[in-house]
Amino acid sequence: MQHPDVADHYNPRLGMVQDVIKNHLRPGMARKAVLDLLGLPYKEGFEVRLPTNIVVPDSLKHFETLERQAAYNDFFKSHGRSTMLMKYAIGWSIIDPMFLVVQLDRRGMVVKYWGEES
Repeated sequence: MQHPDVADHYNPRLGMVQDVIKNHLRPGMARKAVLDLLGLPYKEGFEVRLPTNIVVPDSLKHFETLERQAAYNDFFKSHGRSTMLMKYAIGWSIIDPMFLVVQLDRRGMVVKYWGEES
């Protein structure tokens, strides 16, 4: 089903995403298999993200000062990693768009997938 536009507030994909995650997506799938299953993503490309095993220290989570903002930016620059992501618009929470995110490795194989708000 083609609903790639994030502005689509009545996207039927939201009701399908749990089934897709549970029964259709698998780590190790090729990018082409994901495209065959889900169609073209809303967005695809590299993003810098923190690896899941890296936790932002509590002292950097609140930006009350410019120094804390700079310290957070430095932490992110030193720990962030470029990651290939395919994002599929799946609907809206109360105010933010929601996406099914598929992470690919350098060979174009699925590493993991999850839902997230933008």
